[in-house]
Amino acid sequence: MSEDASDREEWLGDAGENGDATEDAGAADDAGVPEDVESTDDPTDTGGPRRLHILTVPYRIARQGVGIVVFLFFVGVPGLTGALGSEGGLLGLVGIVAFASLFVGYFFAYYRRYEYELTADTFDIRSGVLSRREREIPLRRIQNVDISQSVTQRILGIASVSLETAGGGETEAQLQYVGEDEAERLQSEGSRLRQATEASPGDADAEAVEAPAETVFAISERELGVLTLVSTDFRVVSLIFFAGSIFGPSAFDRFQPVFFGPENVLGVLFGPIAAIASIVVLGVFAGAVSAARYYGFTLTRGEEELRYERGLLQKYSGTIPLSKVQTISMRENVIARRLGYAALHIETAGAVASGGGGGGSQSAVPLAERDRVRKLARSIRSRAWCSFPWPPT
Repeated sequence: MSEDASDREEWLGDAGENGDATEDAGAADDAGVPEDVESTDDPTDTGGPRRLHILTVPYRIARQGVGIVVFLFFVGVPGLTGALGSEGGLLGLVGIVAFASLFVGYFFAYYRRYEYELTADTFDIRSGVLSRREREIPLRRIQNVDISQSVTQRILGIASVSLETAGGGETEAQLQYVGEDEAERLQSEGSRLRQATEASPGDADAEAVEAPAETVFAISERELGVLTLVSTDFRVVSLIFFAGSIFGPSAFDRFQPVFFGPENVLGVLFGPIAAIASIVVLGVFAGAVSAARYYGFTLTRGEEELRYERGLLQKYSGTIPLSKVQTISMRENVIARRLGYAALHIETAGAVASGGGGGGSQSAVPLAERDRVRKLARSIRSRAWCSFPWPPT
């Protein structure tokens, strides 16, 4: 991409260039696996079927049912009272109570009949109130296990767990909601069991000594401030002009006596100043939202995967399997390029982006100095495709 473009993306590697990269990497890893020490514990014992968190019931009722009940109470009851008199109002109240009872009963039955189980090679889900549905998701197909928490969910101590699989265009399964500790267990145990299913028969008889996770990146306060600046979205200019074309004429008529009188020169400057101020405020707001999204961002690296955590108000955490990495790219817009900063994105095979975006591209580093990003990209590349014959740089 040319230098005069507003955004630039630098490809740092593509697994598609060598179809044997993943298999060779796995073979290289197998060569250094130490022999196992016998253990009396069963590593595949995952505790049997489990239910969602009990707070799922009141939380989902509050999210989905309160608005309906309030609408019926303030609209339905007065409407029936006006049409049928006092008997209509009483009938409306009885209907609201019956509806609320059925609503609460449904969510409680849904909670009682929803079970999930993490087995040695599958993730099983059994659900359904009136009709029963059973699903088995092979662990070898699970690419990412993502955890998300809103502000309310963090207060309640619950989290949503999303499972993304290879070849899927959307999230394969979502657990709404489990406890924070249970979400962490599903993420770590799912990764461990998936790696066990992908191991060769020789490795299945040996327990590898797993090295502790290494923190490879943690965003600093300075980088967070720069992220606010470079994330400023100037596409809001079109929104300003669109809003001005709709509300501008009425606003002009209202403020004309104050600012646009024959003797008032302030009106000459009012329009341009208001437009520029609106653009700056909306742009900075968009940057602040991006900074809040990546607040406290940390990236750790284990033997087989990367794990990230981020978020100020809404918290996210997820995994990026190194064996599934397809493309590593460094991206920078015109502001970041002038300041010497860049972002690192990793695309995994068949996964959907965290947060609902398309493709499998995930932000491994939201923003850092360009040299630091290059160094981290080469480190990840060497772990993901250790046997790929890269040219000298």
